Amino acid sequence: MKHAAILSVIAFLLHFAWENVQCPLFFVHGTYDATWRGMTTATLGDVVITWALYGSIAAARRDWRWAAAGWKLRDWVLFVAVALLIGFAIELRALGQDRWAYRVGTPLVPGTRVSIIPLLQLLLLTPAVIQLSEAAMRCFRSRFSEVSGGTSSFDERRR
Repeated sequence: MKHAAILSVIAFLLHFAWENVQCPLFFVHGTYDATWRGMTTATLGDVVITWALYGSIAAARRDWRWAAAGWKLRDWVLFVAVALLIGFAIELRALGQDRWAYRVGTPLVPGTRVSIIPLLQLLLLTPAVIQLSEAAMRCFRSRFSEVSGGTSSFDERRR
């Protein structure tokens, strides 16, 4: 449960910052609410996407805490494929529903009408979120172990 909370909080913070920096630079909002409420809603969606990406690798590896053991090549391949699929689907749907458009000069994926910016968001921030959450869990386990005077029950379950 701690891992889920830590991953969710870190995902929210990084994606909220990204949304608020890149949105005014690259997007023109149609029917989409670009206020702080809209950015919060978008960020909550980003947290769900983070979990979908994390969960796809967890399912493939049959290990909920797969990231503690590090990324493998097959994890990266699956991650990139699922991230691009989700990213393209969301962007194409939003563009088709006039929820937003791109500003002139926004870099597009060659041969498509989809901006590379939201795809980079998934491809760059999700691994960062996962690595930061693992680092936070290691810190938490270390502190818990020091306080309890030995190996935590969490460490025992990971063996």
